[in-house]
Amino acid sequence: MVLHFESLTIKILKISHGIFHKSFPRHCHGKNYYELHYIVSGGGTLVTDEGEFPLSKNLFYMTGPLVYHEQLVNADNPTEEYCIQMEILCGDSSRLQPSSRLLTETHFWIGDDKYDSLSLFELISKECYNKHIGYIQATISLVSMILTNLVRNYSSDTEVDTFEESTPDYRKLNIVESSFFNKFRTITLEDLSKSLKLSPRQTQRFLIQNYSKTFSELKKEARYHKARDLIRSGMSVLDASLAVGYSDTRVIKSMLASDPSFNKTKAPDE
Repeated sequence: MVLHFESLTIKILKISHGIFHKSFPRHCHGKNYYELHYIVSGGGTLVTDEGEFPLSKNLFYMTGPLVYHEQLVNADNPTEEYCIQMEILCGDSSRLQPSSRLLTETHFWIGDDKYDSLSLFELISKECYNKHIGYIQATISLVSMILTNLVRNYSSDTEVDTFEESTPDYRKLNIVESSFFNKFRTITLEDLSKSLKLSPRQTQRFLIQNYSKTFSELKKEARYHKARDLIRSGMSVLDASLAVGYSDTRVIKSMLASDPSFNKTKAPDE
């Protein structure tokens, strides 16, 4: 199971849940290997080179590469926990975004969870037990949310990263869709290019790459969709055509005629 966390590639090796009555002896993990534990209930002690840490409900701890640790169990109060074992591959470490850097560079951390991660672990258990269609993708999404909670716990900064930084093309897509939705009548290729901070040629290439259509095709489509909504609300074809910037009805009528989703019998007369 593989997920992408910003620029990281994370291989989920194992997700487990259980109540442990026996201690785990001192050991460490190899290169790129991380093990995330979430204590559901019970007690015990985590022993690392940095000291001894009592285990308790609602506690996270992460052990990364070459971190020696052992987990001692309290026989009278055994530990119930979830565990995610994963390999994290980061490629060019100099280009990591803040959340990814926190995740890969924090080889040991222990602390209380502030973001209700238990509910996410419980959903993973249900998905993996029921194995309904799409359960793998659902599990990947839930693990990604858990890792997001983890790095938020690592940092006291509530704005570790920004949405624009993590997905730069998303902002461009949002600008494109907002422009055609709100400015379907007046938007020009030059206007859109300025908003995207691209040249007109780069803008056309971006539109074809992401929508398989040119600027003119997308504008025509946006004007038609608006006109169709106006007609469905009771406006005449002529008035709807004028409202979206056409001087006559020919373009809209032609597109209505070839639109299988439009109920032509209820279209208002001109």
